[in-house]
Amino acid sequence: MGSSKRSTLQDIANLAGVTKVTVSKALRNQEGVSESVKSRILEIANNLNYNYALSSRIYRSNCTNNIAVIVPEVFMDKDETFYTSIFKYLCGEAIKRNHFVILNVVTKKDEDHLTRPTVCNENKIDAVIILGQFNEKYVKSIKSYGFPVVLLNFHYSDIGLDCIVTDNIEGMYNATRYLIDKGHMNIGFVGNVKLTNSIRDRYLGYYKALIEEDILINNDNIVLEKDDLNNDIEIKLPKHMPTAFVCNSDYAAIRLMEKLVESNYSVPYDISVIGFDDILYSIISHPQLTTVSVNRRSLAENAVTMIIDQILNAKLIPRKLIVTTTIIERDSVRNLKINGENCT
Repeated sequence: MGSSKRSTLQDIANLAGVTKVTVSKALRNQEGVSESVKSRILEIANNLNYNYALSSRIYRSNCTNNIAVIVPEVFMDKDETFYTSIFKYLCGEAIKRNHFVILNVVTKKDEDHLTRPTVCNENKIDAVIILGQFNEKYVKSIKSYGFPVVLLNFHYSDIGLDCIVTDNIEGMYNATRYLIDKGHMNIGFVGNVKLTNSIRDRYLGYYKALIEEDILINNDNIVLEKDDLNNDIEIKLPKHMPTAFVCNSDYAAIRLMEKLVESNYSVPYDISVIGFDDILYSIISHPQLTTVSVNRRSLAENAVTMIIDQILNAKLIPRKLIVTTTIIERDSVRNLKINGENCT
């Protein structure tokens, strides 16, 4: 071969008498290739001065099989169970695929200063999964390092990265419809829409369901449980209470129920409440919380599949995968239609 031509996987496969898939596995030190065949492939690759090139990213034959999972510090709080459970599923699925996960928790200060995560230093990892929403500038900075990147549980439409998200709009739409079908026509929303795309999408689902019933949005029924910096704040109940609330998360719903009890309201007899996420606390709360269940295992499994696809093929166009939700009925919602009550 002329020296001006860059070697390809097919060149190595032809010389070794194997398939391109076998060459790819051997160069990545994955299972399924005998040691003798692997040695021959590596020898041929070295003789050809082969670089495993993925787009503008150069991967050597000694790639690490390590995937970085980069998470905002706020989502790794000691009381957080939603993101920690997704991380557990990521670890399990990666191991099944002969890869390993390295966690890098990023502080708000490092995010604001666009500080390069330690795990993204040279030779440590092959790719990055970003779990939980960072600001757009920080995501762009991670992309600029040249690794394959998947966004997990959030997205930015104009960055051009693979992403996997919960069907937040439809999930909250179904939760609001569930309340309407049980006779609730005055429904509040708990959540700060300035914080994440997920909360904004959940608000849109709530809004969509009310529009379909010609129910006007009452801004007094929009309740904040966090400030714009994602800190917990005191929940202030509306002066004129709705009969039900949908909440952007189970954590918000449980805090709301505590506030309602403190204010001498009974859940669900006086006020019905629906959460979102189906975390452990939704089962041990009193009453047990009706909620929208997010398939965290599916989010994690698909994230690992997506990132490995990118490692093996940089020419894939950016994809967006939406994971559906399910309503889990428990004890925090009252059916107003049973006794023909006034639902307004």
